[in-house]
Amino acid sequence: MERRTTTETVIFRHPFRLAGFEQDEAPGIYTVEVEQEALDTLTVIGWRHISTTIRVRRQGATECVSINPTELREVRDRDQDPDAADFL
Repeated sequence: MERRTTTETVIFRHPFRLAGFEQDEAPGIYTVEVEQEALDTLTVIGWRHISTTIRVRRQGATECVSINPTELREVRDRDQDPDAADFL
């Protein structure tokens, strides 16, 4: 089955934390990868979400951490909102 991976650069202006993170991540530039699998259908072209990961630097090494894409979108929206009082 065919798979594809898309890569996106995201910028956080404030410290942030996603589910499963033990501590806040620093503001900065992060790489997010989304892996999808082609649907097995003859009538339409479609893709099914397989995974979303974010690359974070921890103790001098880069880790790819699995994350929830909906939560990432919510955290990014809060980070970009100038009226948000709480960025975590």
